[in-house]
Amino acid sequence: MKIRKLLPGAATLYATLPLMVAAPAMAATPATDPASLLARIEKLEQALGDARHEADMAADRGDIENLFSNYMYLHNAFQDEKIKALWAKRGTPGMSAQYSNNGVYTSYDSIMAYHTGRPTPTGKLIFHYTTTPSIQVAGDRKTAKGVWIAAGQASQKICRPTFHFFKSFSIQTAT
Repeated sequence: MKIRKLLPGAATLYATLPLMVAAPAMAATPATDPASLLARIEKLEQALGDARHEADMAADRGDIENLFSNYMYLHNAFQDEKIKALWAKRGTPGMSAQYSNNGVYTSYDSIMAYHTGRPTPTGKLIFHYTTTPSIQVAGDRKTAKGVWIAAGQASQKICRPTFHFFKSFSIQTAT
């Protein structure tokens, strides 16, 4: 029975229902008659199911936020080959990524190409931290969409300046 699967104590309720109906001293009232109790149990089962669904969606959202945090950690560490494993699998409908003003990548192959062969220059520092996650998990929990602002900084390779020395030069001063 459905009730026994969701509520372990339901067997006790079913054992006492015949007593409640048969006992002459226990007149059925609207709050305690078997039909009202069963209706209440159904409402509680529905509320429990709704609460579990909301908790599962919140857990999904947390998993997505952690996934993107792992992505940014790997990005900051120039570990793009490891980033590839975090992406949805080839053939996933609706897959896309946007990296600042580099355009929107709308296929698995273009996203993987973006993360292939990324240089790892010695001395370059990237520090991007994520803020303002906006994550929407679909009601069926099969898909989700998210956007983050990844504020931060990146250093550039500093070139040594080139100095030109001349053997002879003259300086004119104002007199």
